[in-house]
Amino acid sequence: MNLKLQAKQAINPLATYTLDSLIKDISPDSVRQYMFNQTIELSTATEFKATPYTSLGNTSMGVLKQLQTAAPYTTSTQAPTYLLYFCKSKRCIG
Repeated sequence: MNLKLQAKQAINPLATYTLDSLIKDISPDSVRQYMFNQTIELSTATEFKATPYTSLGNTSMGVLKQLQTAAPYTTSTQAPTYLLYFCKSKRCIG
């Protein structure tokens, strides 16, 4: 961000460069495909059918949680351990 700010201020000393500016400059196939307007939480994720979301990079993804039944997830606790998965396949979100 500092490099972008310095480059802009070389042209206009009053220029600014914010996190919003950075997000707009990032191509969809890099970071914005993993950024969402909605809050995605493990506690509200479904377990067997993915919930569809569209990222800020306009990428369609499905989100679901999956119970882990093997080590190392079962060796340290008796509590159920879930992982949150983001998937882009047609099978996942279709």
